[in-house]
Amino acid sequence: MIDPAARARLERWKLSLLDLTAGNRLLDVKDGKTTIPLPDVDAVQIAAALADGVALSVVARGAPAGDAYALRTPLGKDELGKRLVAIRRAARGQLADAGVHTLWLGLGVLAWCEASEADDDDDGDGTVDAALTTEDTAPHPEVGAIAAAMMTDDTAPHPIVDAAAEEARARAATVRRAPLVLWPVELERELGGGLRLVEAPGLEPRCNLTLVEKLRRTFGVVLPTGDDGHDPDVAAVLAAAEAIAVTRPGWKLERAAQLGVFAFGKFTLWNDLDARADELLASPLVAHLARGAGVAFGQPSGAAAQAVTSASAGQAPSAEILAPLDADASQLAAIAAAGAGASFVLQGPPGTGKSQTIANLIVHCVTHGKTVLFVTEKRAALEVVQQRLAAVGLGEFCLELHSHKAVRGQVVAQLGRVLERAFRPVSGPSGNDDRLVELRTALDEHVAALHRVGPFGRSLHDVLGRLVELRSVPRAALAERDATGLDRQAFERRKLAVAALAEAALPVEPVATH
Repeated sequence: MIDPAARARLERWKLSLLDLTAGNRLLDVKDGKTTIPLPDVDAVQIAAALADGVALSVVARGAPAGDAYALRTPLGKDELGKRLVAIRRAARGQLADAGVHTLWLGLGVLAWCEASEADDDDDGDGTVDAALTTEDTAPHPEVGAIAAAMMTDDTAPHPIVDAAAEEARARAATVRRAPLVLWPVELERELGGGLRLVEAPGLEPRCNLTLVEKLRRTFGVVLPTGDDGHDPDVAAVLAAAEAIAVTRPGWKLERAAQLGVFAFGKFTLWNDLDARADELLASPLVAHLARGAGVAFGQPSGAAAQAVTSASAGQAPSAEILAPLDADASQLAAIAAAGAGASFVLQGPPGTGKSQTIANLIVHCVTHGKTVLFVTEKRAALEVVQQRLAAVGLGEFCLELHSHKAVRGQVVAQLGRVLERAFRPVSGPSGNDDRLVELRTALDEHVAALHRVGPFGRSLHDVLGRLVELRSVPRAALAERDATGLDRQAFERRKLAVAALAEAALPVEPVATH
């Protein structure tokens, strides 16, 4: 049985991702710098042209169309040019930053009305109030007669009264405009320096599922979307929207298009949470986060718990670690904990080697026959880790499934290269490689010698660190021939002598003029 507290928190997570307010551009396309209205177009014909690889030009008000594949906008030439550049720049910026394609052509626009709370004037008893008056506050003659007739015992609403109420609400409602089908497009440069629309490769058209959910929740209206809203039949969607619009006063299907930047990543997350809530809460880790009880997470095994405890205490990992990139003791402890199957949070300020640690962690886990899913909000973070792995010859272990890297042909090509390689990770190194043992032993001896404390009382590691601290002070050549063989006691005696000499020299400084 799923914990009610966990399910309640999951619902709060979902609500935080679902934006059904008027500020969402997918529900109300407002005129702005990153939108271009395209009225009076054939959405079905545009969809067919884009699917066939046809490039479409966007033509300003009063400019000649030039060819049959031109979309006319009421914007002037200068304003159109500014908006096209702004849209292209914004879409490219979001693709580079988050790996999300946000440039879409909205085909078909549904004008729908969202009444305010004050518009809900029917109190449920069948009476008619001031909302049914005309704009000059005089009561409608038909309404007055019908209201008198409704004073009888028969409280069933009269059809004419219902129609008048709907018309009054429609007049007071706010009209919003939302695209119905979103077609992925790109703006590419023409030879003459202009920009034209082409279909974006590797992406499928989709219904505006945000609008679909809004209509379902607020109005109880179901807009058919086909196969989960992906690759919809444009003509069928427009016909269904028009059938809905004719039944609601103030609603209208506009045979228009809207080019703009539309982002619905959070809605996709909401959709996954909504469809797979039980699967998610079946995960021990997700259930622990959802409960939010403030207790430590129970690790899946004793070895994992011991690895986390050792890492928190600053103890060196006892297990063998494969880390081809530089790592300090805390990073090695994190890698060892991940290899043991532990779940934990690793925190570090910028520039402390988190990407390098992740790369080492992936290498260590993959070498032991595990798979790793690396997820991040920023595409740059994914690419940094992939580049680090490629630099040490492990690029083929990475299957990139983000942004434009998720194109079907590229994914198949990546899988083909991996299947053709000779080496496959199974259960980690066998330990039978004599050369590997020899190299590991030499490296271990080097580290041991670096930290070994000799007669001098300090390790070579400590001495090198002290020399780094003293690199800005004056340097003097050692006169003692036995300096390299000094023990700690002899060094301290000579250090005291040098200090006494410096103190005695102070009264006679500068010596040259004494």
